[in-house]
Amino acid sequence: MATEDLCLVCADRLDYTGFGPCGHKEACSRCVARLRFVMEDTKCMICKQDNPRVFFTRYMGEYTEGMAPHQFAELPARARTGELYELPEVNGYFDDQDQFKTVKNLCSYTHPVVGAAMFGSLNALKRKVQEQHKLYFCDLCIKGRKVFISEQVLYTKSDLDRHHRTGDDAGPLAEAGFKGHPLCRFCKRRFYDGDELYKHMEGQHEHCFICRRLHSNKFVYFKDYAELEEHFQHQHHPCPHPACLERKFVVFADENELKRHFAAEHGNDLNMSRAQRRQALTLNIQLNYSRQEQQQQQADMGRPGVVIGGAHSLPRQGGMRHSRSDGAMQAAVQASIETSQLESAMRQSAAAPDGPSSVTFSAEDFPSVSGQSSDGAMPLGTWVGSSAQGKRHNGVDQAVGCPLYTYIGLF
Repeated sequence: MATEDLCLVCADRLDYTGFGPCGHKEACSRCVARLRFVMEDTKCMICKQDNPRVFFTRYMGEYTEGMAPHQFAELPARARTGELYELPEVNGYFDDQDQFKTVKNLCSYTHPVVGAAMFGSLNALKRKVQEQHKLYFCDLCIKGRKVFISEQVLYTKSDLDRHHRTGDDAGPLAEAGFKGHPLCRFCKRRFYDGDELYKHMEGQHEHCFICRRLHSNKFVYFKDYAELEEHFQHQHHPCPHPACLERKFVVFADENELKRHFAAEHGNDLNMSRAQRRQALTLNIQLNYSRQEQQQQQADMGRPGVVIGGAHSLPRQGGMRHSRSDGAMQAAVQASIETSQLESAMRQSAAAPDGPSSVTFSAEDFPSVSGQSSDGAMPLGTWVGSSAQGKRHNGVDQAVGCPLYTYIGLF
């Protein structure tokens, strides 16, 4: 069977269809009648166009009888002449008498257990079923389960109680995973499904908006505001001012929020000074470090230092020691010497344009890595002056006129 020969809604064989001025014929006559009679919806289930009247006919694919939009206004006249069969319950018109009878039975107060008998009201049908067969309809399913009355399930007294509490053992509801009608423990009243219960709880009972904000996946309810107010007193921080108590729901998550509210809203009533208000509105912030961050800080404080520029053999202070090998230290000292030489040459060129074009320094002009100069070890943290040529006077190279200094210390 081709896909286009199946009902788009129930996937049953598409023998008869019903359509309106929009012309969509993809749904079977049973689904169209259910939509209009049970759910009281006259819109097309495909395009949502409102169809005041519908025409039911046999589905034959591309050869299905069509109808122009203006022809739907002529359907009542054709029904009065006997050409069509009218069903007021769905405001539909049929060209096939057998299909008309089938849909009419579906839209009537009847049930297979009573045969072909039809009743004028649902209560009359209920009384007949209870008196003759000792069976009962589920009132919640009649209201919430969108099927024809003839498709509703009948139960014995014990089966109906189990149906309410835990669901059915067999049948269409069991196949759909139905697990019973949920109960409101405050009202001792059952609802068709969880959506209906949620609407009831939100409209008739109370919930804590602070707890809902902190735990959005939990739904905790209180019978009335008296119980909710007791919860506020024990778990949160309600405003004790009479005006706020009368307004209700003036509650805060912590004490700081309550203090700020009190200073901003009730400061005049308490004759609070500007300093007191400022203090109440001040937000106290405490920074707490995690264990990992504390360990990292301790490791940074105990990290060994590096000596650059000599004093390698001087006594260590504060337990500091070299973190690099001797080879790396020598390379660092040599780089420092070369940088100092370059800076000295630039200063010399700027100060004495007529002087020598370059100045050469030797390693003897700087402290050695061992910290020992020709005059002995230098104390830690001192500046040592040196020059490459000429005599030194007060740390100044008289030939070049450029002071040179090297700092010995711990970094």
